[in-house]
Amino acid sequence: MPGDLLTASTGRPGGSPAGPPKRIDPEEDNEVRRSLEMENSGAVTLADRGFQIRQKSD
Repeated sequence: MPGDLLTASTGRPGGSPAGPPKRIDPEEDNEVRRSLEMENSGAVTLADRGFQIRQKSD
């Protein structure tokens, strides 16, 4: 059933990710930098919408 595939939020809207964001080394190539930027941005967006997100540093 399609309803079984939905993920419900577990926190309150307006949250922020736990843990530090991924560090972006200035020496990384553009593809890796963009990937890490999107990971950090996605974590912030999901946490803001009520999902409990924990980022782990390398």
